[in-house]
Amino acid sequence: LRTPLTTIRGFAELHLASEHADDAQVSDAMRRIRAEAARMGRIVDDLLTLADVDQGVRLRKEPVNLSIPLTDLAADAAVLQPNREVVTEVPGELWVLGDADRLTQVFGALTANVLRHTPPAAGLVVRGLQLPLAPDGRWVRVEVVDRGPGIPPAELSRVFDRFHRASPERSGPDAGHGLGLAIVASLVTAHGGRFGAESDGTSGTTVWVELPGAAAAK
Repeated sequence: LRTPLTTIRGFAELHLASEHADDAQVSDAMRRIRAEAARMGRIVDDLLTLADVDQGVRLRKEPVNLSIPLTDLAADAAVLQPNREVVTEVPGELWVLGDADRLTQVFGALTANVLRHTPPAAGLVVRGLQLPLAPDGRWVRVEVVDRGPGIPPAELSRVFDRFHRASPERSGPDAGHGLGLAIVASLVTAHGGRFGAESDGTSGTTVWVELPGAAAAK
């Protein structure tokens, strides 16, 4: 929070100290203040989400067809970055037991992570799979795959840690604040699921989530 707060304070003090600022300078200062305030708001929202999960917030447990939010999120990514190839490999029905809003938050964070940390030319694949032969029961697996520069193997074990930043090769112009994947980990765990990341460090990354399956809603 200190970084955006320092920027806001700095531009406010610069404006107050400048007696000859023109309209363009004032508009630019207000634009920067608004952008940094919005970034601070996102950080606060993420911290509140983590606090809720840490305190055992009660999640709704109802049948959710993940095919709908996964398809929507992939379509959103294609609109936000039209030069990126976005592929959706999701069956018409992919039922899990969980909180629809929180699960949308999980997969929204994963697709946003790709858009933020990989070049626009890197492809994105959103894949949904049934795992009927899982030894401990029926599970659903979702994979978000990017064709970016990859994550060094030594860093893979830390990508879900709170406040962990991506390596410089994946940080891009907006490095974020290191809470997106931590929220994914917390919410998936709260759903009784599991998660992980795979990469050879050179040719892309797969982040996967597995959740207990549910029978289709009648």
